[in-house]
Amino acid sequence: MKIRRLILVVSLGMTLNTVMTHELGHFIGLGHEFTTATKKALGSIMGYADINVITDADKATLKNLYPPQ
Repeated sequence: MKIRRLILVVSLGMTLNTVMTHELGHFIGLGHEFTTATKKALGSIMGYADINVITDADKATLKNLYPPQ
């Protein structure tokens, strides 16, 4: 049985918390957020800025993915 190793390189000021929050976003169905520099203020845990909170944009996307029943 071959065991793969996960090597996580945290650099460019990213904290482990930021990386884990971003990966949690993938786990619950969010894709990468590619925004221009002028839209960075809106932020998203799925972007590449150092944002580690779920924003209103993230919540709106999750509501579309998982509408209330």
